[in-house]
Amino acid sequence: MKPLRGIALAVALGPVAAFAQVPPDQPPPAPGDVVEWHVVQHGDTLEGLTQRYLGEAGLWRENWRLNPGLSDPHRLKPGERIRLIMSRASRSAQIDAVARKVEARPQPDQSWETARLGDRLLEKGGLRTYEKSSAGLRFDDESHLLVTEQSLVFLRAVGERIVGDVTRRSLEIVEGQAQLEARPGVRISSDIEIVVGGAKARPRSSEADGVQTRARKTAGGTAQLMVYAGATDLEAGGRTVDVAAGMGTSVARNGTPAPPEPLLPAAEVTAPLAGYSYDHANPRLAWKPVPGAASYTAEVYRDAACATLVDRVTKLDATRWTPDGLPLGALFFRVSAVSASGLDGFPSPAVPFEVESLWRRPRPPDRK
Repeated sequence: MKPLRGIALAVALGPVAAFAQVPPDQPPPAPGDVVEWHVVQHGDTLEGLTQRYLGEAGLWRENWRLNPGLSDPHRLKPGERIRLIMSRASRSAQIDAVARKVEARPQPDQSWETARLGDRLLEKGGLRTYEKSSAGLRFDDESHLLVTEQSLVFLRAVGERIVGDVTRRSLEIVEGQAQLEARPGVRISSDIEIVVGGAKARPRSSEADGVQTRARKTAGGTAQLMVYAGATDLEAGGRTVDVAAGMGTSVARNGTPAPPEPLLPAAEVTAPLAGYSYDHANPRLAWKPVPGAASYTAEVYRDAACATLVDRVTKLDATRWTPDGLPLGALFFRVSAVSASGLDGFPSPAVPFEVESLWRRPRPPDRK
């Protein structure tokens, strides 16, 4: 999708400065909002009522938009009838994958806690992963966000109305990387914006091709974007580039997007063979070299969708990897070539294999 509508992010304003921001007309409720009449009681405030029903007082401006006749939203008159958003089931995302150490902050006023399957993050909520950990978030339109290790991601907006029935979803990657996905046949129901530093990526939905966009913030502050399916606009420094499927680009801190470049193709895995069972926990995994690769990233997951991380290594300069020790059971291995510019190529198909014993094969002595 090409979300040129409503792309500006809301700026936190004080009550007085915000008065001019409210539209004079009364917009219809956003999809998923349950709006009812409320008779004002003594002591009611719009912030307090918003906190009571939506769990976040900072959303009071949205209730004010439903009541343009209020001259001062901070001074409600007992007995007057106002419209209030009582609930909005669509303004959250559900945690559907957790591997190792992952923390969540379900609401902006809550502390970080251990993430659990089935928990929901509300707007302004966050997700934090640690080393060799990963997590997944599923939205109501069946699109999915995969958060890899050592990442920090916040939901800036989920289902916020832009105009009419068009809504916006805004995600921010503060550290690490995340990948937005939607299967072919699933049309994402809202405009999406992924914020990485000073860059804003806007994936465009296609029912035929789906969406698969990976965004990363490096330790040096560079924003990187890789598009595997669909297309994505990337805006930074007043310049916007169209990044098609199979292409990627990067943005240096306070810079503009570099010209998109082709992503490297998927590597061919030579070990393990699909379905192979190992009698030791440290098998040697290998693949054929990819022309133009500066390094490789190798990963082992618990699931074929590669959402539940088991082990991961980056910056490999060889075409083989021997994990220190994998757990028992069914596993999946994939590898990606990384270009000299630091962009991830297409990941190889996930190859299923099994580990039947926790015994570790002794490493052969180093050859001189």
